Amino acid sequence: EARQSLAAHVITYEELTAEPEKTTRGLCDYLGVPWESAMLDYGSKDHGTFRPQLGDWSSTIKSGRIQPARAADPQAELPPRLAELAKSWGYPVE
Repeated sequence: EARQSLAAHVITYEELTAEPEKTTRGLCDYLGVPWESAMLDYGSKDHGTFRPQLGDWSSTIKSGRIQPARAADPQAELPPRLAELAKSWGYPVE
């Protein structure tokens, strides 16, 4: 309801990973804050201490680079409520 009723700036994960600069610039424009190239260079910053066993510790996330989104498994069957939400967000659901 909120997404349909309010003027919002919508970003999808796929847009962010495919065109990170364009997507973050659009968000910054919407928020009225300056865009900085360092926003895309998250791997070079010290983010403090992370606890192992929490989150994604694969080489992909450790690379410090934005990775392209993976395609969904076409054989995966979504639970009904998740399928309903995915469809409302514009994702193809069979």
